[in-house]
Amino acid sequence: CGLVIIALITSLVFARFSRPKAGVVFSHQAVVTAGDHPTLLIRVANQRNNLVIDARVSAMVTHDVRESSGSVTRRFEDLTFVRTCTPFWTLTWTLMHRIDQSSPLWGLSHEDLMAKNAEICVAITGIDETLAWQVCGHVSYPASEILWNHRFADVFSWSNTGRFQIDLGRLQDPVETTG
Repeated sequence: CGLVIIALITSLVFARFSRPKAGVVFSHQAVVTAGDHPTLLIRVANQRNNLVIDARVSAMVTHDVRESSGSVTRRFEDLTFVRTCTPFWTLTWTLMHRIDQSSPLWGLSHEDLMAKNAEICVAITGIDETLAWQVCGHVSYPASEILWNHRFADVFSWSNTGRFQIDLGRLQDPVETTG
């Protein structure tokens, strides 16, 4: 009986700790570009060296709505990205939501989002190629973590030896732009 119990506990511990970590890293802030066609940008990176197959992303904005009776309800509205899936995800992915007439963010300013207690919630899922295991990640950005009139810094460059490289340290770097 002792050997069976030890084997059972060992298998449970191994199963728990052998699961892969998602390795999905989101930018600390979301940004909204300036100009005629404002776009909400969220940067996400695959921190593992593995390929993620069939990665899919979904998002929504949630905010308070004051009813005519004076009560406050919470509304959830879907955000659509320019691209919601990628068959092979290895490096970074900048999620882009165009703020046009069909967007729930249309006509809203940073102050409007703060007043509505708005929050953008994002989830991403995919299959880790090495282990055929589903990986996922999620993040939420309250209105205070959304920068207006910014874009993300470029993370791709060429090394001194002429090789293509990515600097994940710049994943979080927003750059201010002018309208």
